[in-house]
Amino acid sequence: MKKIIFRFLSILLPFFLLILLEIFLRIINIGEDFCLFEQQGQYWKINKNIGKKYFSQKDISIPEPIEQTFPVNKNNSTLRIVCLGGSTTAGFPFAENINFPYFIKKKLNLRYLKLKSEVINLGMSAIGSTVVLDFVRQLKTIKPDLVLIYMGHNEFYGALGTASTEYITQNQFFLKIVLWVRTLRFYQLLRNISLQDSHQGDGQVLMPALIGKHILPINGKTYNKTHEIFENNLIEIIKILQDNKIPVLISTVTSNLRDQVPLERLSGIVTDSCDENSAYYNYKEAGNLLKDNLFEKAKLNFILAKDLDQIRFRAASDINRIIKETCLKFKIPFVDTEQKFNTHSFVGVPGNELFLEHLHPNEKGYQLIAQSFLDSIYIFIAKNKFNLADSLSLMEIHYSKLYSTLDILIGEIKIRNLLRYFPFNNKVQLNFSACHDPYIFTLAMEKVERRMYWDEAHYRLGDYFLNKNNFSLAEAEYRIVLEAYPDFPEPYYKIALIYEKQSKWELAYSYYKKALVLNPNLAFIYAKIGIIDLSLKRYNEAISIFKKLINSRELFNQISASGKAEIYYLLSVAYLSVKENKLAKNTLSEVFRINPNHIKANQLKKYVEK
Repeated sequence: MKKIIFRFLSILLPFFLLILLEIFLRIINIGEDFCLFEQQGQYWKINKNIGKKYFSQKDISIPEPIEQTFPVNKNNSTLRIVCLGGSTTAGFPFAENINFPYFIKKKLNLRYLKLKSEVINLGMSAIGSTVVLDFVRQLKTIKPDLVLIYMGHNEFYGALGTASTEYITQNQFFLKIVLWVRTLRFYQLLRNISLQDSHQGDGQVLMPALIGKHILPINGKTYNKTHEIFENNLIEIIKILQDNKIPVLISTVTSNLRDQVPLERLSGIVTDSCDENSAYYNYKEAGNLLKDNLFEKAKLNFILAKDLDQIRFRAASDINRIIKETCLKFKIPFVDTEQKFNTHSFVGVPGNELFLEHLHPNEKGYQLIAQSFLDSIYIFIAKNKFNLADSLSLMEIHYSKLYSTLDILIGEIKIRNLLRYFPFNNKVQLNFSACHDPYIFTLAMEKVERRMYWDEAHYRLGDYFLNKNNFSLAEAEYRIVLEAYPDFPEPYYKIALIYEKQSKWELAYSYYKKALVLNPNLAFIYAKIGIIDLSLKRYNEAISIFKKLINSRELFNQISASGKAEIYYLLSVAYLSVKENKLAKNTLSEVFRINPNHIKANQLKKYVEK
């Protein structure tokens, strides 16, 4: 009996030690929590390291979700929408201001005056339905009112995909166990030791790194199993959302049909162009039919060419079939983005007018995806708890106001980098969409190479235009940042400076005041407001703001010695303007204490002494 007990304890001992190690590592905060949402005070924050749970390779660029925060406590006037999917949902290759969730948010907040729309973008490069399903399991934490899903392209080569280098197993039960093990701190410690040289990024080099199996014929074993997994995941996603009473809109996916040579041909892996069942044969045949104005037949051949392409970065037609059939089965409204793109494409076949390469939309394409979802979101809002008929706004925002040439160039440079790798192998050249100022190109390159933040690039471009007295272009750059980050004071005071330079005092004043509300510790803004009050002959207001600045040691210490002398001088001018000559004289003495040679102060002193 003792031997049995001893053996039993011997078996349990390693597990007990592992449990103790796990507890210890959690206490000293080693490793990642891998919760999708982290609470920081009164706000939720998206875990930027969540990608480490699904990508295990060394020396790959692990994608991160866009940094976002939103309130823990959601009030009744808030519509919280969560967007799920891969790189298209994330907005690749653009920065955070060109993606369909961002466009949706801007449209909704302008259309419904009494409704605050929070559109949370959980899109991440190279993730498919398996990862999206894992995200969905955690969504009830943040109480979304609506979920939008755009996915289907990454089922083979995405994280945990069946043909990916990150592939683990087709057994979904075992996959859940593996993902759970990856949340354990002692496992993460071992993993981090082995991956010390890896780095993180936005997925630019993920495409070639994730390809496991290159050739995946249509209706082959991996092809069929992958679509079976996609369907099962989609069903599970819908069931979880329905169990939690969370409405969902699921979109069909689209890709470049007309201007994308099949990737199997482009890569050089498949060269036979005579086989009628090959992707390239059908692609060439589609081109010939197009020349003969046989548009419908050409469209069918373009679709067939995509479906036969054995390098499966573009979702086959079976993906959209599964989406439509599953939505119909569960009575879920589906958003037909594929048809929207067809309608807005030359001869009804999407090409380079809407895409940058094989599947990532350009800025016009992202606007179309947004509009596809918006058509259904408007219906959802009208049918549900949001009684907002009396708050509809006639105002409209043009998508083009939300980005500039700089943003387009950032995306195009990233795509140019992507085209150097497999399966493109530098055989495809992307021409920049416009002739750009060399300085704009320099800023875009610095952003792409991570030597500059996105907002800083726009500020510097705005400053560049401002120095050339091109006020409209400068303001456009600052407003792009203001739209993206309305709680940042910097775009407000930069716009104020534009108005100040044009002597538009009231407009300048209002924007300086907005900046001050957002950050009341910016001393120079107090000075700017005082100067404007003085210019508008609001002398008492000027006196009040200058005194507030001077009497605050924290604020006044931010000002240089020459700046302090100037503020005392301006305060003395204000005093003199309200006939407070004694106060003016006393204030001038402060100017001379700092700078006895202050020219304007000496002139004013002579006037006061008269």
